[in-house]
Amino acid sequence: MRTFTAKTVEEAVAIAANELGIEEKDVVYVVTEEKKGLFKKAASISVYEPVDVSEYATTYLKEAIGALGIEVETEVEVEEDVLKITINSERNPVLIGKGGKTLQAI
Repeated sequence: MRTFTAKTVEEAVAIAANELGIEEKDVVYVVTEEKKGLFKKAASISVYEPVDVSEYATTYLKEAIGALGIEVETEVEVEEDVLKITINSERNPVLIGKGGKTLQAI
């Protein structure tokens, strides 16, 4: 996650879009700070990048499946804004469950 600061949120989004080489409407961000004073304005945003999303997803899956006592390895692919995560384990039948119920629940 990267942080960008400017006078307004809109300016910070424009700076982020320019630096990341994407359109402003495609910037995924959270406003972390916005100050509006009489003489000074400032806004900071944290921008999420695809790498951040894939790291979060794989960490979540490893921890959730690890809570079941199953160690897994993951492989991540991004195809046209779709994140595909392949999960490999020595205990695949337990991970999949009867009729795929366990895997579907995860």
